[in-house]
Amino acid sequence: MKRLLFAILFALASSSAFAQQVTVEWTNAVDARITGTRIERKLGSCTSTDVFVKIGSVATGVVTYLDVAVVAGQTYAYRARHAGAVDAAGSALEYSEYSNCASITIPTGPISPPTNLRVS
Repeated sequence: MKRLLFAILFALASSSAFAQQVTVEWTNAVDARITGTRIERKLGSCTSTDVFVKIGSVATGVVTYLDVAVVAGQTYAYRARHAGAVDAAGSALEYSEYSNCASITIPTGPISPPTNLRVS
């Protein structure tokens, strides 16, 4: 399998205070051969021995992925890689190196309610 020759992207994970979800963000490399980005996740921190699995992919130019399949209290690690040319079945024939790893622990506990509600 050929490797694409371009800069490694980076991933940042953040959790919303209002929902159990993680937004993974990255900066795309500048390379006309990029056809999309593959996002992978594993349970645990970046240094855990768990195996990364593909959770999604996005088209060229997209720089975020929303992961809603997360559980409060769990730690998840993410990485990404660009895909290049694809075959007739849509499978990538070449990939970039993996991005750095970014991890996050999903907050637990109830969401605080609004306070000082008034009408006028």
